[in-house]
Amino acid sequence: RKNGTSTVTSTLNVTIGEAAQGGGQYMCTATNAERTDTSGPVVLSVLPKIISPPVSIAIAVKSTAELKCTAAGYPTVGVVWMDPQGKVAMSKSTLRAGNQVTSIVLITNKEGADGGGRYTCTASNSENAGESSDAVVTVYPDIVMYSSNGLTVKDGIDAGHLQCVTNAYPKPTITWKRNDITISDSLMDLNYDVSNRFGSDLDVGTVSLSDNGTVYFCVVTQGSTVVNDSVILIVEPDAAFTLSPQSVVGVVGGEVTLTCGANGRSVKVFNWTVNSTNILADGAKYSIVPNGKQSTLTIKQLQLSDGTA
Repeated sequence: RKNGTSTVTSTLNVTIGEAAQGGGQYMCTATNAERTDTSGPVVLSVLPKIISPPVSIAIAVKSTAELKCTAAGYPTVGVVWMDPQGKVAMSKSTLRAGNQVTSIVLITNKEGADGGGRYTCTASNSENAGESSDAVVTVYPDIVMYSSNGLTVKDGIDAGHLQCVTNAYPKPTITWKRNDITISDSLMDLNYDVSNRFGSDLDVGTVSLSDNGTVYFCVVTQGSTVVNDSVILIVEPDAAFTLSPQSVVGVVGGEVTLTCGANGRSVKVFNWTVNSTNILADGAKYSIVPNGKQSTLTIKQLQLSDGTA
């Protein structure tokens, strides 16, 4: 106290809470019997901090999901999302409570798995560039198989290739199997990788009748997740008749001759049947003579019971 005056010092202790409670503008007011005086505002800034980071998730193809990021600080904190391509992702909604803000971004797999990847949430205010946190959106793989020449081909024809397509994030591995036996990677061509869409081609090549019923599997593996699809190859003989047996008239005790002809890579053996029963050439009743792409059947000692197809 001096010359009738006095000096008073007041100290305010401020505790900053997790959600930046305590941050803001403060003023000091002094009062005596004569007057009241208030100081200009003093700003207590709180550096932005992410108090609830986004959590990595896993979703199915062509589905949607949300990521949430909560930050706090003073002055007002803003939250910006960056998508896997490094572009700003628009927030679906922003909720504010005191010095805390929660931002929600919508993840959409429009084309399959194009929404998969790493998303970054950054909190900042006028006092600091901010703090960031990442979350990864995993997209479980799907699988679709295609065939360039169809699944039914003729003997001796190039069956073309099989194509296996999957949408997924992160990048899966694609393997091929033929009747459960893994096929060498040298036969595969990983032909594209766009918007988390991956594909592999398998060159089947020229097939024969022995390949009929072969099962081809495409197996997509992403971590512990495994999906597969399969197709069955149908190989048909390429034989085509050039000469069909003609109806004939015979007499009891006589004989008749029928001739059949066909062309094609698969033509190796001609089989004759009567009433759906294979005919065996015994020399006495039946005689079968092969002649290249033709076969001749002779029926001897005709009986009335031989009048059939």
